[in-house]
Amino acid sequence: MVSKGSKLSAETIAKLSESHKGRIAWNKGKTGIYSAETRAKISASKKGQISWKKGKTGIYSPETLAKMSASRVGKNLTVPKIELSSHFIENIVFRKTKTHGINL
Repeated sequence: MVSKGSKLSAETIAKLSESHKGRIAWNKGKTGIYSAETRAKISASKKGQISWKKGKTGIYSPETLAKMSASRVGKNLTVPKIELSSHFIENIVFRKTKTHGINL
């Protein structure tokens, strides 16, 4: 087993790849393994169960929330828009009209 965080050599990766060739996937043919009757029983048994995430608000202390907020200060969380040059846009329009036979 590989230690967490360590990098595998190219030789090791090749050996692992070769050893997995031809192996049947664990989930091959797993569709439709439950009959309609079994699925109905499973569904009925789950009716009325409370969701695992119900009431999960307020799980972080104010100190932890402050740390999380501070760690994001100064980080740009939005993707910047790229300004396209007019030449680039004209080129795209030209290609589309040329390939689709559109005459402007």
